[in-house]
Amino acid sequence: MNRRCIYRKRGLAALLVAALLFGLAACAEPAPADPPQVEVITADDVSTAEELIAAEKERAKREAEAARALSDAAMHSGELAEDAIRKAEEQAAREDPDEAPAETPAETPSSYEPSPAAEPSYEPAPEAPAYEAPADETPQPAPAAPQKITVDSALAIALRHAGLSSDQVMVTKAELDTDDSLAAYEIEFLCGGTEYEYEIDAYSGAILDWDAEEED
Repeated sequence: MNRRCIYRKRGLAALLVAALLFGLAACAEPAPADPPQVEVITADDVSTAEELIAAEKERAKREAEAARALSDAAMHSGELAEDAIRKAEEQAAREDPDEAPAETPAETPSSYEPSPAAEPSYEPAPEAPAYEAPADETPQPAPAAPQKITVDSALAIALRHAGLSSDQVMVTKAELDTDDSLAAYEIEFLCGGTEYEYEIDAYSGAILDWDAEEED
């Protein structure tokens, strides 16, 4: 069985080689065709230069038709060779189904050019319109920075809290203190035998702390 298969494969190979050689020979040396009948036109046969030009165009046209006929014959011979090879492969596949012929890739035409990839069209996003204040909307002024009260105002707040007047006391201390990162006035004064101490916020005028002690 193996020997019979070998003989069959050799016969198939010989048939393929013969078909290939036949196709190559047909393409390389096309069968001679009958030379076209070209009329020889001389100056004696025409009387004007226009007739000579027309005769030359006719001769060129006939030569082109003869060349086209030779090209068609060579192409037909190549197609016959390819058809013979394909039939031989199909016959071999029917006789030996275990060996299927390899698929020949489809030929890409030489003039094929891949189409360029479509470039994504970019459109910029529309800009948001700038905010415009209504005509009847008046801009609000920025809040003013808080102002410090004066030392005299801080003293008046302390005296009012103690129920005294400036004529009744002797002021011993009235100054701004910012040691504790909080601006405050320290007010101290004497009235009779009592010493008063006040700590007043330098911005709001609020009494942060106060004390009254009798002197010894």
